[in-house]
Amino acid sequence: MRAETEIINGTGITATCTFNVTLNHYHILFAMNGIRQWFTFLHELGHIKLDDKTGYIMTNETETVQEKRNRMYTVKEAIENAIKDCCVNYELIKYPKVLELFLEAFPPDKVISIKPLKYWSLELAQCILFYLTLKFVYPLSIRNKYSNIIKLNLKNIKSFLKQRTNYWKVSISPKFEEVLDLFPDIMDTSDYTELQFFIDSVVSEVS
Repeated sequence: MRAETEIINGTGITATCTFNVTLNHYHILFAMNGIRQWFTFLHELGHIKLDDKTGYIMTNETETVQEKRNRMYTVKEAIENAIKDCCVNYELIKYPKVLELFLEAFPPDKVISIKPLKYWSLELAQCILFYLTLKFVYPLSIRNKYSNIIKLNLKNIKSFLKQRTNYWKVSISPKFEEVLDLFPDIMDTSDYTELQFFIDSVVSEVS
């Protein structure tokens, strides 16, 4: 098994990591631009570590990174990606130097700009990523220090999600937030079945 990286220069930040069973290697795609560039690269490497830590073995992934980027993610894929992203970040920021990069990339003292995206699944993933980061991924000291702005951001996320579910004519269970709030139970897990159960539980609250 080997890892391969491809640098994509352009506007905006693009990053993803996939394992290709046919080629038997991970492929990381990322953009070398903007303040997030180094954390972004470390984050994608973190996905490889997460797979190893939880014992996750991909058996059906044959898409290339480019193929995956050129199609719409399903709601399940989008939710899974957002939750795994948060698990990866939680693990990475245990290292002080990486925490510094994370806080530069995702400053806790700024109002989050949440924008409509091309697909509902990606909007939902965006909200989940921000929600879990604000409530659980940021270290407790950061959450306490910036509690007011974090509360405002959480309020904005919930408002945005409500507006966009109406726009897309989709339904989210009233228990959705309650299920997401169980994230601390699995964010440091080394058992992939626990992680997958949590992901499926979140998915079941969306229809």
